[in-house]
Amino acid sequence: MPRVARAVPLQLLADITYDQVEVAVDKAENLWAAAMDARQKADELSEQAEVASTDFADQAGDTATKMDASEKFSLSMLGDARVAMEKSGDVQQLLADAVEAAEKAEAAEQEAEAALQASEKLLEAFEAAEGEDDEE
Repeated sequence: MPRVARAVPLQLLADITYDQVEVAVDKAENLWAAAMDARQKADELSEQAEVASTDFADQAGDTATKMDASEKFSLSMLGDARVAMEKSGDVQQLLADAVEAAEKAEAAEQEAEAALQASEKLLEAFEAAEGEDDEE
C-alpha cells in the first residue's frame, strides 16, 4: 500500500534543515526513478502479451482452418491444437503478469507523488524559515 504524505505541524517545519530537504528531494527522485522503471516493465509485459496474443490467434486460426478443411482427423491436428492451447496459457500468464506489474507501477507512482509533495512542502517551509532568518 502506498505511503501518503502527512501534514507536518508548522512549528516543526520551522526547524527544517537544508540536509533534511535534500534527503526528502533525493527520496522523491529515487521513488520516481523506481516508478518509471516499474511502468516500463509493465509496458514491456503488455507488449509481450499483445505479441503472444497475436501468435495465439494466428495458431488457433490456422489449426481451425486445417480441421475445417480436412475430411478426417489426424494426430498432427491434435498436436497443432495442443500447441494453440499452450500458447493460450502463455498469453493468460503474460496478461496476469502485465496487470500485476501495472498495479505495482501505479502504487509506486502514488508513493513517488506523495514523496514529491512532501519534499515540496519541506522546501517551501525551509525557504520560508530562511526568509524569516534573513529579515531578523
